[in-house]
Amino acid sequence: MMMGPTPSKTVDAENHFILTNLAGPMYIRVGGLRREWAMRAVMLGTTDITDMPVEFKKEHSGHLQILISTRAASVEGVVTGDDGNPVDQSMVMIFPDDKSSWRLGSPRMRTAISNKEGKYTVFGLTGGRYHAVALPYRTMLGPEVPAEFFESLIASGTRVVVSDDEKRVVDLRLARRAE
Repeated sequence: MMMGPTPSKTVDAENHFILTNLAGPMYIRVGGLRREWAMRAVMLGTTDITDMPVEFKKEHSGHLQILISTRAASVEGVVTGDDGNPVDQSMVMIFPDDKSSWRLGSPRMRTAISNKEGKYTVFGLTGGRYHAVALPYRTMLGPEVPAEFFESLIASGTRVVVSDDEKRVVDLRLARRAE
């Protein structure tokens, strides 16, 4: 989720890193985390830039921190339809209360696909307040989803509050496609 060329990076034994070849506004993301880990925040000095594109400058050197939690929460459950039967291949979306993170690719938003028994598991959440919704699998989402889309999901979703390291069970009813 970076705009511009992918920067090169190295991580040393003390978990310090160097990003080079930064050009244009970028979101900083970490890939390949274990499922029980979560990216808590990206900080530039004292500013949380997790969901803000930033054009990095020389004066930012030494001020970027990526905070990783080894105590991620998870949410699991079963998706059913109006008839009460399990729904295969529904898209479960868990998105935060914080509207600034209502963007695809945000580390604070997670998705999963339900299996034949309607079961799903969403990993990698940090403690906080969320909305959980199950959508038809073929719900098309483009790269820039307007905030109104997420707002429209709240009424058919379920409010979820999780603590770090918590495993919650939340069964969901398949929502009708949001307008």
